[in-house]
Amino acid sequence: GRQLSKGESINFDDLKGKRLGESHGRRIQDDSNENESSHPLVIPSQSILSMYIVVLPMDANVDLIKIFAKPGSKHLAEYISNESLSLHEGVSIKKAYLVDAAANGGSEEDVPEIVKPTVFMGTLYYDILSKADSAALEDYYNYLEEKVHDAIQGGCYGSLVTGYQDSVGSYGLMFDVTSMVDGPESSSTIVIYGMDVYIRNQEGTTPIEVYVRINHDDDSNGEDIANRYTSYVEPDGQTLEENWELVAEGSIQGRGAGTGTPIPPELWLKTIVIEPGKSVGFYVTASEAPHLRYRSSSLPEGNIYSTDGLLGVTVGRSWGEYPLKGDGSDVYFSQREFSGTFHYHAYDGVCKTDVPS
Repeated sequence: GRQLSKGESINFDDLKGKRLGESHGRRIQDDSNENESSHPLVIPSQSILSMYIVVLPMDANVDLIKIFAKPGSKHLAEYISNESLSLHEGVSIKKAYLVDAAANGGSEEDVPEIVKPTVFMGTLYYDILSKADSAALEDYYNYLEEKVHDAIQGGCYGSLVTGYQDSVGSYGLMFDVTSMVDGPESSSTIVIYGMDVYIRNQEGTTPIEVYVRINHDDDSNGEDIANRYTSYVEPDGQTLEENWELVAEGSIQGRGAGTGTPIPPELWLKTIVIEPGKSVGFYVTASEAPHLRYRSSSLPEGNIYSTDGLLGVTVGRSWGEYPLKGDGSDVYFSQREFSGTFHYHAYDGVCKTDVPS
């Protein structure tokens, strides 16, 4: 096993070579229940795992935050890394065990206190898995999929197909995906977790990249989900790399004419949350050859050309080169329609169909 550690009040040299429990630091619960199975916390390449560590109070006069964490400098900023992992600054909750104190007759003053940013002071043990572990990983991901499906029961899955007609093709395309629903954010959120693109070329593989447009006017460091992203048509720096966030990347095998080519789950770095009435700008591009197929449109750029009542896709613009230079010389072609499919999950209050059985 390997370790990544950070702290001031712990001597990490004393921890080298030691195990955390029987599973070398990979248990996701304590040892109080011997019948409860443990599972590795698998982090795919270029992915993020969020962790919540709970420490029960030892003494009312002991400030656990000072023992296990220290003040940070910027929430979510990277503060330590090695060749395999990076740890980021997070949040601490003082007296989190008092979250229900007032509701159970306790004092109104007995409430948790959020402290951020803070830095975790401890050691993270991990292993780098080889391809030989693929079978075990597949079983683990199947387990996770079952648990996630149970957790979101009451919502629904959907796919918006824009069609696989094409009249032109090149490297990339920019367009907006808009939530067509109204209602409270908590019950009307739509999450895009997958996409199929149109690639007719079946010789070799096509490297593909998917980006979403960042809203630099959002001062919440990404915590304000509703304002995290913005339309691709924002005029300032549309083609500048720092204005886009990479959400999927990898090589795919084109499936030929008239059918979509899925971007596999393992190529996705994150899902995209779209709040009611909001639009998210997408930039989908091939990086080595102009193999992305799409079509011309008679509608003005920005008009919705395809919708299922929950999501809408707008007419966008294509780009005849990769990478974009961002100096004003990039050539684009307006009135272009993305040919492909969006796979999404909608929460209660949005669904028009039952959860798949």
